[in-house]
Amino acid sequence: MGVWQAIAGPIIELIGGWASDRRELKRAELQGRIKYLSTEQGHRHAWEIASIQQSGQGMRWASFAMWSAPFLWAFIDPIAAQAALESAIEALPDWYVAGYLTVTGGVWGIKEFATVRSTTKARNQAKGADK
Repeated sequence: MGVWQAIAGPIIELIGGWASDRRELKRAELQGRIKYLSTEQGHRHAWEIASIQQSGQGMRWASFAMWSAPFLWAFIDPIAAQAALESAIEALPDWYVAGYLTVTGGVWGIKEFATVRSTTKARNQAKGADK
């Protein structure tokens, strides 16, 4: 029993210290965010970020439904779905298919990238306001 306590004791102490440091860091980040958001600039910025994050939700779900419907149909009737999709894609001009893929990629890819980037920028500004 003494050997296990000698081995496990420092490990448990190390983990406890790490968890305590992590809690303190989270508490400090939250206090800094509260302080930043209590200012007029911080409140306005938070409102703008929330507005940006919520914009385009309808377009995103519509494109998601357009992409998902054929896959769901393929589970129900795979042969009919394959025939219908192949004939539809062959009937469409290449520029339309490329444009559709570009728009859908923009809605799902670039929008998310911009959201992540703006959130990271806001987080960095909030950290700078604490100093």
